[in-house]
Amino acid sequence: MANILYLISVLMMLGMYTVAFTRVDMVMYENAMHVVKTVQAEQLVRSAIGIGLVRMGNNASVSNQSGNLVMGEGNATYTITRIGVTGTITASTTYYGVTVSSIAYVFYYHNRWRVQRIYY
Repeated sequence: MANILYLISVLMMLGMYTVAFTRVDMVMYENAMHVVKTVQAEQLVRSAIGIGLVRMGNNASVSNQSGNLVMGEGNATYTITRIGVTGTITASTTYYGVTVSSIAYVFYYHNRWRVQRIYY
């Protein structure tokens, strides 16, 4: 009888460990997926800023413009605002429910637009 109780308690402990491990594994998976989606959204925002720079090109008198970028499940929008020889590119994206916004400060120097700083 003692052996049966001992066996039941060992099996219960193993079951508890299995349940706890499964829950921890699921939490780690959810956190990893959130990080992956955030990184992908940041990459999409960077692409939108890059396309905004391409649209500005080497034109010092570029006017205010906006555009849209669609890649897979992500959709990014960017807006170019120029004030003299400085400007901003504001980009925002939503990728699988994760929203990332950024603003890039640019300036015109040596016949092209250069990124001074990007804030997320």
